Amino acid sequence: MEPEPTTLPQPAQTGSRLRRAFLTIIILVGLTGGLWIGFTLLMGTSTPLFVVSSGSMIPTLEVGDLIIVRSMAVNELKIGDIITFHSPLTPDRIIVHRILQVVQTKDGGAGFITKGDHNQAADGWIVDQNSYVGTVVLVIPKVGFVSSILSPPTNYVLIVLILGLIFLSEIYPSKEKQPKTT
Repeated sequence: MEPEPTTLPQPAQTGSRLRRAFLTIIILVGLTGGLWIGFTLLMGTSTPLFVVSSGSMIPTLEVGDLIIVRSMAVNELKIGDIITFHSPLTPDRIIVHRILQVVQTKDGGAGFITKGDHNQAADGWIVDQNSYVGTVVLVIPKVGFVSSILSPPTNYVLIVLILGLIFLSEIYPSKEKQPKTT
């Protein structure tokens, strides 16, 4: 038996396949972006996902846990809630600790004294409503370790490879997908 001859796509087919490949990628990127925007709107914060990076909340939260947070009205927060907030010492750093006490700030707003479950003492600051990011609503154990593997530039390379494979699979479909010619 002779092997079937390999046929290259005809120019008309190639143009159609290119359009379909680009359309597929645009749809995937659009769906992903739309889902992310919808998720952030639903959670009320632009940053609803965090990975626990320290042991200050052990045993409640372990290093590598993925946490999902939702922004709530500050007056709804209560003692015992686990919240995320910008560090007063390093504002670009996010801390996740438990509310130990609700207090009034100097400007009359609500503030919170927080403490990590594993820490011996309360934090040395008051978290105000401007520092508050969100309240932990879901913990997915250990999933955050994936993000440490997929941090830049690895994640960008992986995204390009996946999009490239989608693109190529649309241009050069498998033999099962190709129409039979007689």
